[in-house]
Amino acid sequence: MKRFVFLTLAMLGLMATAPSAHAVMLAPGTGSPTDDLFNTLPGTQVGSTVSGTLTGITINASFKEWVYRESSGTLDFYYQITVNRGSDALEQVAVSIFTGTTTDVGHLTGPLPSGALSGGVTPNAGGTGNVVTRSGSGATVNYNFTGGTEITPGTHTVVLGVRTNATLTTAGFISVQDNTSAVQVTLGPVNPTPEPSSMAIAGLGALGLIGYGIRRRRGA
Repeated sequence: MKRFVFLTLAMLGLMATAPSAHAVMLAPGTGSPTDDLFNTLPGTQVGSTVSGTLTGITINASFKEWVYRESSGTLDFYYQITVNRGSDALEQVAVSIFTGTTTDVGHLTGPLPSGALSGGVTPNAGGTGNVVTRSGSGATVNYNFTGGTEITPGTHTVVLGVRTNATLTTAGFISVQDNTSAVQVTLGPVNPTPEPSSMAIAGLGALGLIGYGIRRRRGA
């Protein structure tokens, strides 16, 4: 009986530590012919949804960004691009905010963030070359839409995701590129506010210090 228990625990431990079969962890300066398939949206959203436009001479698109904090405190970043009428087709979406972090790169196939559009174009679906790449500095993750898989006017991407080990970030940017030019927009830093429970504990600690100070003054 004891041997069975030990074997069961050992198997559970191996299952818990085994890497995901679909995980696409990009080191700086590398790429992958596939991306990850995220079928969950873990954690809670940090702040409100960020939206904006990406407009240039040949490009007319809009984007949304959602940031989620997992229970471990790490941050996940999600993006969706919509190409508007009158724009060139887009061949690349790049996000630069990942210096010094690990990046598990993919797109959502399960629950979507509030306000996201269902369906959409997946990176390099049926195309050739790397689906996703990461710059040599590690700052930028690129989603490629080439070889007949461009994001054409009137369509949108799937919800693109980057899961990281970051707990805070600095400012970065999101950019899109057609066959001749690129347009980028600055993204602000993501510094999650403390959870309500943490704020309550801090508040109780502050009250305790105030009470201690009052007692000391009275005893003086």
